[in-house]
Formats: sequence, structure tokens, C-alpha cells
Amino acid sequence: MPTTFDVAIIGYGPTGATLAAMLGMRGLQVALFDKFREIYPKPRAVAMDHEAMRVLQRIGVAESVAAKSRDYPSTVYIGAEGSVIQEIVPMPAPHPLSWPPASTFDQPSFEASLRARVDADKNIKVFLEHEVFETTEAPDRIDLAVRTSLGITHRVAAKFVVACDGAQSPTRRRAGLSMESLQFEESWLVVDAIVNDDHIDNLPATNVQYCDPRRPSTYVVCPGRHRRWEFKVMPGEHFEEPIPIDHLYRLLDRWLSPANSEIWRAAAYQFKAVVAERWRHGRIFLAGDAAHQMPPFLGQGMCQGIRDAANLEWKLARVLHSQSSDKLLDTYQVERKAHVTEVTQVVVKLGSVIGELQIEKARARDKSILAEQGGTVKPKVRQSLIPGISGGQLLHGSQGSGQWFPQPFVSHDGRLVRADELTGPRAMLVCSVAPEGQMARELLALLKEVGGVVVALGVDPSKALEGVLHLQESEQMLSNWFAKHESAVALVRPDHYVYGTAREIGQAANLVRAFLDGLQCPTLAQEKTP
Repeated sequence: MPTTFDVAIIGYGPTGATLAAMLGMRGLQVALFDKFREIYPKPRAVAMDHEAMRVLQRIGVAESVAAKSRDYPSTVYIGAEGSVIQEIVPMPAPHPLSWPPASTFDQPSFEASLRARVDADKNIKVFLEHEVFETTEAPDRIDLAVRTSLGITHRVAAKFVVACDGAQSPTRRRAGLSMESLQFEESWLVVDAIVNDDHIDNLPATNVQYCDPRRPSTYVVCPGRHRRWEFKVMPGEHFEEPIPIDHLYRLLDRWLSPANSEIWRAAAYQFKAVVAERWRHGRIFLAGDAAHQMPPFLGQGMCQGIRDAANLEWKLARVLHSQSSDKLLDTYQVERKAHVTEVTQVVVKLGSVIGELQIEKARARDKSILAEQGGTVKPKVRQSLIPGISGGQLLHGSQGSGQWFPQPFVSHDGRLVRADELTGPRAMLVCSVAPEGQMARELLALLKEVGGVVVALGVDPSKALEGVLHLQESEQMLSNWFAKHESAVALVRPDHYVYGTAREIGQAANLVRAFLDGLQCPTLAQEKTP
């Protein structure tokens, strides 16, 4: 392995492992550090969404994760008087990314799959029981001082460092990067239980938010016999771990007893809403919990870390392969901070609904929520609460810009496959009408600048132009997408977000040129030099 790595990642949790796997696939040399050896054996995150699954599909672990997951059911909100005041439902089929829009999963087995994937990549060197205790920036690299569990110290160099080292992030603190409060901090108790087979059907089949001022609480349906409860810590209460089992069962009394269940894990948490003021310090970047924390009321915490990894990795790869200038990396904070902040604000609003402790305010809340729905509960689709990205490397004002691009099932060699299996993690110019002749040749030449691909929909293979990838979708998902956005062409970034669209196929070349300009492509800049 090299003495200087391309990227050093500090923290071997889901964000760090996912980022390492993606960078390794791009041929970059990665060092991955964690001060612990073993995977934490109990669940922390339990929710996954389809954007995260699409990323995991790319690195080859989605199927193993899906095998131990279950689709996320509806979430009902029960008000102060015991009636339903709100419902959040799953996105209906057909699923736009070809994965369930949301699911619950088993984190220990998920992390084991990630580690097996990382271990199989010769481009990644893993340093377990290694603590990074100092980072020193030089003009062309970062020097990391590392201490092993035996107290031996040594140094490693990397061109860039990504801190995925958790909410307390020593790397963030050393870099002097502060956190901004989004005005939410509450104490909650999280309890995971394994329920006996003969009792599991006595529990709710949906997720439930009990918006009861006497004890706000949450119930989550997890895979198999695993169920999770979250209880707001009431004024005057204080919990120190380990929390006595008899106290936990007093909280769980309406659902469980020691005779029909076993406590798997119980932990007291401060549910916080914070985001890093800056996500970059020179050659150091923050990702995952090191960059943001949000309450769990929408199941987005870990998903946001995986989005961070997907946003940053292709930009790092372009810069390290001398395909773009360092300025491209500044769009990471622009895009991710705004998105995380907006999602967190949605979560905080949900938390304020759930956690009200004053009975009269809770009753007024219930009436207000129902009034906003016209007097009866009107279900909201969960994914509609999660926005696209804005700012950064996007064609602003363009239809669909900043949204994720669908991933349908397509026909290939007589079978149905997910489209990304054919297109890969690269820029795509997707055309609803196939380009021909000189236009096609021009587009292929332009996309070559970014290692991209020209994609055409529903074209007779006998008329296929060499170099153009033709997709025959099994449903009309992409055709409907183009119709909805009144577009004929979409430029899709390597992270599957839409850069921009054009109404006419004749505008496709200008769309690609605008994308190249935004990437600050060195070869393009040289062509423009007089």
C-alpha cells in the first residue's frame, strides 16, 4: 500500500464504510481508521430509505441488507384523547428507485455486510484499534498521527481526510469546526425488545407515535421479533445506565411483560438537532454524525450520512483524478448542509407534535392538526416530507433539478434488472428521444469528458447507435417522469441527482456544456484558452 493514501477516513461506521467502498471502486487508495475492533452488537439505527438502498446496491450489499429488513409500515399519530390525528404512509408502488421507499433493518448484520465488502477491496487498508489523535495539514496532504491499542504511535499521510467519527467527533473538535443548534434538545429513553412468537401479533402492526402528554412515546416495527420503543424523559426523571429491568417493564406495561419478551437494549439519549457550521477545513471534511445530528422521528439520521458519502465521493474522485479543480469540493457543504437543515426542520416539527407535555396545548394541537387536514385524517406520503437538494452543482430553475432520478427495472438479456446495474455511478444524459447522426456523435464526445454515458429510452435495438445505451423499462416510470417535467432530456449526476433538464433534444449539447463548466473540467478550460 502507498505511504500516502488518496483519502483517509476516520470512523468505520455505516457512513465511513460506505464512503470507503465507493472510493475503492473508483480505484482510489483509502485508509480507514477506527479505535474499536468489533462491530457494536446491538441496534442503534433501525430505519433505511430507498436512496440509501440505491447507494448500497452500487457497492453490492443491498440484497444482503434487504434479506434482513422489512418494509416500513404506516405511522399513526394518536392524540391526547386517544384518537388518530395524523398518518404518514409509505410511497405506493411502483417504487421509483426499485427498492421499498423505507424499511427497518438490523444494524449489526448490516455493518457486517459492509465490512465484508470493504475487506474484499484491495484498494482499502483498514486500521482497527487505531485512534487518530492529531491531524496536521501540509500544502499537498494531511499528516495523521495514529495510536494503536498497545500505545504504539505512527504517522500516515493522505491527500484528503473525511471525519466520520461520530457525534462527539475528535477530528471536528481539533479542526475548530463548531455546531449550530436547530433548537431541539430532549432526553429520551430507547428500549429494544425481542418479543415472544406467541405475543407478537398482540402488538400494533403499524408504527405509532403516542402524542400523549402523560408520556410521549414511539413504537417501531422492526424485522422479525424485534420491536423498539422510545419514551420521553419527563421533568424530574433521571436515568443512569444500566437501567433496572423492572423499571423498563413498568414503562412497557401496556405492551409487554417479562413473560412474553426479553429486553435487548436500553439506552438514554439526548435527541438533538444540530448541524456543523462548516463541513470543510482545508483538506478535512465532515460526514455523518460528525456533521449533523437529528432526532429519530422520521428515521433519517443514518440515511443522511449515506447521502453525505454519495455526494462527496464522486467529487473527491474527480479532483484526485485531476478531472476537476478543488473548487468542486466546496459544493459538498452547499448541497448537503442545506438539505440536512431542511430535513431536520421537518423532523423537529414532528418532534414538537409528539412531545407536548401540557394537556390543554396538546388538545389544541390535535384540533389544529385535524383542521389543517379539513377535519379528517388525510395520509401524507413519507417520502414527500424529504426534499431534494438545492444550490451547488445544479442548473437552477430547470425542471426537476435537484431531485433524484428514478431507477426503473429494465429489460436486459431476457431478464429484468435495476437500471443502475447498466448505467453505473457516472453522469448520464438520458434522452426520451434517441439522438441521431451528428448530434449523437457530439453528445457522445461531450459525455466522454466526464466519463459519462448517453442513454435513450425504448429504442428498437436494431436501430441502436454504437456508444448509446438503450433502456427498455418494464413500466412507464421514466416516460412519465419526462412528461411530468415537460422535458425531453435530463442530465443526471454520478450520485443520481438531476443536474438539469431540457425541453428539446436539440438543447442537449448546451445542457452538457453547462454541466462541464460547473465541474470546472481542466480539458474544457484548456480548449477555451485563446
